[in-house]
Amino acid sequence: MASHFMQHSGNSQLRQPSPGFVAGKEYALKLAGLGLDIVLISRSAEKLAHVQSDIQIKSQREVRTIQVDFKSADIYDTIREGLEGLDIAVLVNNVGMTTPDFAPFLENKRFVIGLQNVEV
Repeated sequence: MASHFMQHSGNSQLRQPSPGFVAGKEYALKLAGLGLDIVLISRSAEKLAHVQSDIQIKSQREVRTIQVDFKSADIYDTIREGLEGLDIAVLVNNVGMTTPDFAPFLENKRFVIGLQNVEV
């Protein structure tokens, strides 16, 4: 698909905003379609609300949201409270990050700390 887009648009590269969020949404839609209730966790309240509504309309399943930024170290109490009382059957971890402009990541200490919090 990307090569088709580039051939017809004349662009030399394809950029997709928030590709991880798009992939996570598709996983959530498929799982809801199989009858599972969904908990979405993301830093963007706006994206959470949009995806929550979309999944509820398409699947008639319960969808909870938890807003946290995985770059922060103090998010786990918020997540624990949001998951309280739930029986979690499937976990899809779609959290990740890359350096801005693909710069050498060891040159940016703040980025490295955020990366550790997200990936570990």
